[in-house]
Amino acid sequence: MSGRDLREFLRSHVQRTPFAGQSKRDELAHAVVTDSQSRKANIKKVDYNKLEADISDLKAHGSQQLHRVTSLVTQGKASKDATLQREHRDVWLKEKGKMDTSCRSIQYELDFLCGNALADCDKDVDSETFATNSAFWKDVIKMEGLLTAEREKFWEDKMTPLLSIRNSIKGCLLSHTKDKTQSCLSKMSLLHKALLKTKEEHLLVSTQLEEEVKELQEEINLAKEKVSFSNSSVKTTVNMLTSVPIELANLVSSDKVLEKRVMLQFTNLNDHFLTLLRKLDEDHQELLRCDKFGGWDEEENATFHLIMEQYATYQPMKRALYMDRLRKQFLRKSRAEIVSHEKWYFSKLHYQNRKNAYLRSWTMNREELILRSQVLSEEALKSKELKQLKEETIEKQKELCHQLHQKLSIWMEQKLEALRLEGTIAERIRVQEENRRKHEIEQRSSKIKRKKQELEVFHAQKEQEKQKILEDEQKRLAALQKQLREQARMDRERVVFREMLRTEHLKALEKKSVLDKQANLERERRLELIREQVRIEAPADPLRLLRETKSYQSKLESTMDEELQLQTPLFIQHGFTDKQLAADKRLKIEVALRKAGLHDSDYARRMLVGVPPPSKPRPDMESTLFKKQ
Repeated sequence: MSGRDLREFLRSHVQRTPFAGQSKRDELAHAVVTDSQSRKANIKKVDYNKLEADISDLKAHGSQQLHRVTSLVTQGKASKDATLQREHRDVWLKEKGKMDTSCRSIQYELDFLCGNALADCDKDVDSETFATNSAFWKDVIKMEGLLTAEREKFWEDKMTPLLSIRNSIKGCLLSHTKDKTQSCLSKMSLLHKALLKTKEEHLLVSTQLEEEVKELQEEINLAKEKVSFSNSSVKTTVNMLTSVPIELANLVSSDKVLEKRVMLQFTNLNDHFLTLLRKLDEDHQELLRCDKFGGWDEEENATFHLIMEQYATYQPMKRALYMDRLRKQFLRKSRAEIVSHEKWYFSKLHYQNRKNAYLRSWTMNREELILRSQVLSEEALKSKELKQLKEETIEKQKELCHQLHQKLSIWMEQKLEALRLEGTIAERIRVQEENRRKHEIEQRSSKIKRKKQELEVFHAQKEQEKQKILEDEQKRLAALQKQLREQARMDRERVVFREMLRTEHLKALEKKSVLDKQANLERERRLELIREQVRIEAPADPLRLLRETKSYQSKLESTMDEELQLQTPLFIQHGFTDKQLAADKRLKIEVALRKAGLHDSDYARRMLVGVPPPSKPRPDMESTLFKKQ
């Protein structure tokens, strides 16, 4: 009962008419008692057996649903793992393809350089640098030959015996499955000893190779540290940003103001990028204070960098994939440690990218300023030279103008003479063109007249042909009209004859119908006389149509007998009904003990043995098997 229902209940009982001489509290108590008694009278008895069956059904249904949910969860986990493995495989295949292509390109470049070096070694050059380069490339080719020889020797000494042992073990296993003899077992023991021996040898070889790899890795790391220290230290970047470029020092300019402005631009540029780098260092103070490996070992950090580089270009499910790979790679690291190292890696990557971007933009702006300063200095020198040349060219221009004026007057005279000649030639061409046009017009008019005469002759011939065709058609039309008149006369005669035949046929049909009617009337009269002789006289009973016939009643009785025979059991059943079983005290006691959880105890067994059955058992139902023993 909610709070609102309780308030409504109290309000309804408070508003009732009170008994005489009772307080409000007594009235409420009386109302609650009467209401509870009326409710108890309406309460029905609970069927606990039915409730127990329903609860067991619900439990079974719930267990089925739980099993289904667990199976779905396991299937989802399996499918998720399969998709992750497939995505990992795609990433690894892409990385393998990139590595193969890079390896092939490097090998191609190395072969190309070695080939060029060998080709140059054959030439006769006396320079010292060429001699040193040729000696270096000869040493490289010699070392490559030694490495290939050592690799082939290692394969023959170590890998070939191992492969032969592997093949012999496979053959022995196949033969052992088919035939288990003493010879096969002895051969297997010998192979086992050989395998242990080769295993020890390979362990020694692997330890030696690991030591060599460590030494090479240390040499490479030392070289990397030297290069990184010389390239990316803070002092070198500051010196680069504060130093004056060599190109500006070598510039020669007559304008001192221009030099000061250029130097001011360079100092402003350097100061701007120095402030940016200092601000970047201040923003990443925590990163710079940390270890260069982020608190991890060098090998672990290198492995972490390789994995992140593998999944750098893979966009869908990127973080889920590389986190799954990192957790599988670093089993001793927790997820929190991996996430913190991931944050450190991204912050370091961001710091390096921003720093490189600032340095690239500084170099680009620096080169642009250097180019501008060079162009401006060259323009200043050119302007000075132009001023000197300008005065020299003015006098030359005056002399050239006088010479050109003379040449122009001569050219004008020649041009006028050529124009006069062109006018006379054009007049001659115009007269010739007019004569030719008149001759063409006369030819065209004569040709048109000739064509007109030919057309008149042609039209006259066509008119004669049309007249002849018209006369032939008129003759044919007269013959057809005569033939049609003859056919119409014959059709009228045929119609008259058919009409006469149709009237005679109708008369014959009318006579036949009259005779048929008379014969039918005579037959009905004779049949009626016969019906009067054999007709049965019975009382009128219209309800007989609605009653059941005797044949239907007999069929219904036979079906009822069959249903009764089918419902009767084949054998006589001896047993107990559900009411008889429910009336047994032993069953009720067992159900109560089971609900209390005591049905497996000795107390329950002793109690059930002492409870008598509802009816005394027969003597022949008592077992005497254990009494004899």
